[in-house]
Amino acid sequence: MINKIPGIIGLLLGVSAIVVASVYPAKTLETTLIAVAASVLLIWFLISRVEAFKTFSARRTAYLRLNTLLMIVFFIFIVILLNLIIRQYYLRYDYSSEKKYSLAPQSEVVAKNIDHDVQVMFFGTESAREFKRMFNMLESYRYLNKKIVYDMYDLDRVPLIANKYGVNDYNTVVVRSGDKTVTAKGVDEETLTNLLIRVTRKKSLKIGYLEGHNEHPLRDESRNGYSVIARKMEDIGYRVEPVSLLSSGGVPWDTDVLIIAGPGAMMTDEENRMLSDYRNRGGKFLILINSPDQLRHFLASLGLEVSRYPVYDPVNVAGTDPSVPLVTRYYASPVTRNFGLSTVYPGAYEVNLVSRDVGYKYEIFARSSRESWFEMNGDGIRQKEEEDGRQVIGAVLSHKDELMKVVVFGDSDFASNAYVSVSGNKSLFLNAVNWLAGEGAFTEVSPGKKDFIPMFITDEQSKLLRFIPLGIPLIIVIAGTLVWYRRRAL
Repeated sequence: MINKIPGIIGLLLGVSAIVVASVYPAKTLETTLIAVAASVLLIWFLISRVEAFKTFSARRTAYLRLNTLLMIVFFIFIVILLNLIIRQYYLRYDYSSEKKYSLAPQSEVVAKNIDHDVQVMFFGTESAREFKRMFNMLESYRYLNKKIVYDMYDLDRVPLIANKYGVNDYNTVVVRSGDKTVTAKGVDEETLTNLLIRVTRKKSLKIGYLEGHNEHPLRDESRNGYSVIARKMEDIGYRVEPVSLLSSGGVPWDTDVLIIAGPGAMMTDEENRMLSDYRNRGGKFLILINSPDQLRHFLASLGLEVSRYPVYDPVNVAGTDPSVPLVTRYYASPVTRNFGLSTVYPGAYEVNLVSRDVGYKYEIFARSSRESWFEMNGDGIRQKEEEDGRQVIGAVLSHKDELMKVVVFGDSDFASNAYVSVSGNKSLFLNAVNWLAGEGAFTEVSPGKKDFIPMFITDEQSKLLRFIPLGIPLIIVIAGTLVWYRRRAL
């Protein structure tokens, strides 16, 4: 009887491991430990019974058959437990050139930083391609963090569960964590990552958008508006609200980040004082410039100065002129961490630090190319007297003794509806907002990986490409002629 105790205990532990894995899928460590203990006891039991089988094999046929059946059952149970362990800890590697089966670096950061249980539910059609795609995507998230668990439902088969969460449409994602539940429709990585950020955020953050000076209209759907980026911020879970300094008596106290996007009119002295008050109490600013005079006084109080002339750069998107600089490489900064997409800046100015007071930290993260210049006469052609160099288009300003933070761009059009969806413009803007809001772990929530990877080329490169269709056949003809002539000479 004593020899059977390990088998009995192992069997009970194995059943417990399966129950824990089914009821509490996020408790991977507990499930693995119980399954390992059960497997060891069962293997020990099987090894100890081998000699007993040999002893009874000649004279107790019925008993042997019963024990053989028991051994087979225990062996199958061990295989089940080993599969359960492997399911908790397995290895994935994406061999595709575009890493199409991997999550974007930004999504990986979000998934790895989740520190409590999150449940994801997807409602779709089991026979649809979207169902399989969402399954593979959710497996990728769970691979990075076992606290993320998921359930896949065919909407037509679970009407009660769908009604519980108010789901009426196919391809709807519901994410729960604690007492928070968020819902969105979509089968893409960006939707799921944004839902994870919203459900795990400790509090609702408020983004103030300065109005009253002819800034880019926040809710306008035109090319000049900021409605697209405003919706993206709200998708992440931010509260985006307009701020009028004079009517509200300053920047509201619950404002986590204040966005100033290309004001067309000068600030009054009273408004500059209100901005300074917000800065002194640890305010966070995202400033986007449209001309050298708009925020001259407030920027001067930060030691910043905007160039008198716009930045022109021959490195630009093919089809545009030098007034639209293209940035493909970035300096290390908290805004550009895990970021490598190109960004374009139509009508950019340089923003430089001219007063280096003690305690200030100025980090440049975006510059124009070495061939860029300040365009003084508007002809778009670099003259000898026009200064050239690597002009600063984006920078971070902070202070070692103050909570104040500033991210400044020398252009405000890059986040407008006309340009925000071009390459990485939207992602870089969101990176800046996330860092200013203290969401350092959640940098750039919009995935940078796409099945189609655009290639930007300069005007010089595009001219060179025109000769390729003619050049390759010409080389072949010349090579063939040389071979023919050499053989003829032989």
